[in-house]
Amino acid sequence: MGRGENHQIDKAREYNESYLRAVLDHVLDGIISINEDRIVETFNPAAERIFDYRAVEVIGRNIRILMPEPFPSQHDGYVTNYLRTGRAHLLQTEKLTALGDAGLRRRP
Repeated sequence: MGRGENHQIDKAREYNESYLRAVLDHVLDGIISINEDRIVETFNPAAERIFDYRAVEVIGRNIRILMPEPFPSQHDGYVTNYLRTGRAHLLQTEKLTALGDAGLRRRP
């Protein structure tokens, strides 16, 4: 690969990263990504509003800080199962229950 091709690849990567950041920053839904160790890697502005945490307070910490019991224990099992089988299982509840900065909350 020549220098020109590398430059084009770098430019395309920068554009894609900027585009993705713009989408994450402006969607109305909270988007959180975690790694296989359950550590939060992304926490968009909508998630900040939903959970009453700033991204800098959550990124780098275990996702468990956002869940009241019994969800953290269940979630660890779901992630372990997903890593083993590749089959996803989502925690589903009628109302989002979250631990925000002010403590336990129920959202309509």
